[in-house]
Amino acid sequence: MGRDRAKAKKKAAGSSRGGSSSFVDLVADKFFNMKQIKWGKKDEQQQSYIEFKNRELSIREAEAREIAQLKREKLEIQRRTLELAEKEKLDRDILFYTSLIDPTLPPIQQHKLLEMKMEIKERYNLDY
Repeated sequence: MGRDRAKAKKKAAGSSRGGSSSFVDLVADKFFNMKQIKWGKKDEQQQSYIEFKNRELSIREAEAREIAQLKREKLEIQRRTLELAEKEKLDRDILFYTSLIDPTLPPIQQHKLLEMKMEIKERYNLDY
């Protein structure tokens, strides 16, 4: 009887080993599946992060384009303002150039006005 018990124990031990190996397989499978789920979540998180960074980059690029456009518009306004100021100066200079010198002014002032008219004539290459 003692011998039968030993055989039964061996069988039970063998079957329990078989059970434990399948239990280990179950634990390993569960761990592997958890790892795959974890990696899947990581992939989703990485993809989400990449999309976020791409949106952020797009916003920055749009902001840079808008800043560049505003600078171009500002330079255009400055150019137009300068052209307008130059035209106004030209108009005032021509008006002065075509005006008559008052003969009642002292000769020194008349001479100075004539010099100024000659400078205007040279600056704008006036024929009249």
